[in-house]
Amino acid sequence: MSDELIKCFEESERLNKQLISLSSQIVKAGDVYHMDILTMAVVNRALELSEGFKDLILSQKLLCAAPLLRLQIDNLLRYSAAWLVESPSEFVSEVMKGTPVKKLKDASGKKMADFYLVEKLTEDIPWVKSVYDKTCGYIHFSESHFHKVMLSAEDNREFSMGIGSHAKVVPESNYIEAAEAFNSATQEISKYVYGWLKTKDGSVDLSAHNKSLKQDK
Repeated sequence: MSDELIKCFEESERLNKQLISLSSQIVKAGDVYHMDILTMAVVNRALELSEGFKDLILSQKLLCAAPLLRLQIDNLLRYSAAWLVESPSEFVSEVMKGTPVKKLKDASGKKMADFYLVEKLTEDIPWVKSVYDKTCGYIHFSESHFHKVMLSAEDNREFSMGIGSHAKVVPESNYIEAAEAFNSATQEISKYVYGWLKTKDGSVDLSAHNKSLKQDK
């Protein structure tokens, strides 16, 4: 394992500890709100995804690790939606009832489907759309799944394929790129968690949090 990948895992561990620390501060900040519950659910999912992602990267299973990166972005998308709605408490309540986020509307009356949330986040986090689009290719069967089995092709139309342990070896640079993207998604989640903490303790108001996030980027 290269030094770069080791650094990625060290950064991942730092971010996970940061999420745990922020969550602890939120719990200690007083009364429990709907946003507290949403935050804990998002953080718990982020931590579990992080552990699973690391295990899959270490076992060199990129086809399995990439979907977890997509799920971490999903975490970011849906958590950020709470900053787009008129009433975060009502938003969380609906999600807890099982209402899909894509059926809920933001403060301007627009339904918060994935493509809309991606569009909104990309305004402030430029890499979100490209990584979202690329990782969707690993969730659904696509051209991404052909690359691993096609080993070589000749001019005479002969080609060789490999599966399992004989499939094409993925360059470590691909794993590093995925790990860096995963960390970036976790970092953005952490910013929102911090924003909620500041909102809860009265430092900022939730409606103004998007503006503060823009200033941090």
